[in-house]
Amino acid sequence: MLRQLNANPCPFSALDRGDLRHPSLRPLLWLTLGMVIIGTLLLTGPGAATIHTVGTDVVACDFTNLATAIGAAVDGDVLHLEAINFLGALNSNFNIYTKSLTLEGGYADCSAVSSTGTSTLTGGGSDSVLEIGGNGDHTILLQHLIITGGEDDADDGGGIEIRGSFDVTLLDVDVSGNDSELGAGIYIDGTSGASLLLGEGSRISQNNAAIDGGGIYCV
Repeated sequence: MLRQLNANPCPFSALDRGDLRHPSLRPLLWLTLGMVIIGTLLLTGPGAATIHTVGTDVVACDFTNLATAIGAAVDGDVLHLEAINFLGALNSNFNIYTKSLTLEGGYADCSAVSSTGTSTLTGGGSDSVLEIGGNGDHTILLQHLIITGGEDDADDGGGIEIRGSFDVTLLDVDVSGNDSELGAGIYIDGTSGASLLLGEGSRISQNNAAIDGGGIYCV
């Protein structure tokens, strides 16, 4: 079941240090506290999305570098990630701009047909682990991931930073061990219509905000 939360401020608490803040009256944030059923979320036409594999095997995998795979993906693609730690580059981690994309972790290797675990995205410097933004209306699905090691930058958001008209869904995603002034776990700039859905198994905990929003900060 989905529940829309529109009140001001956001009517739920951060899971760690700091409060959630929603200074706007606009209905910017959607959250789910139970099972989220997604059918054709990322289909952009009559055909199914293209699946690319990302992992350590240079022969079996389509990509061995996650940032490269994200950059090469086109609107609506799906990335299957090996159950390993993907380390971001110094001060430039993983950025999804102006496209719909699915990142599904937890595959034993690039020949596996289903996910059985989790993959870790670790920040490599003073930047959000995952930045989502750009022009147009897009959907992002993150599944079976750990997002950690993000640090504050000029745009805030230690773990995930969301800007623009993006509908972002987290299923079985752990956002922890991130630091920022605002929105240590997740920072949402909803002034252009961003939305966030937290699905079953997702956790936002043990993040540290220097000012506010240890778990989620939304504007």
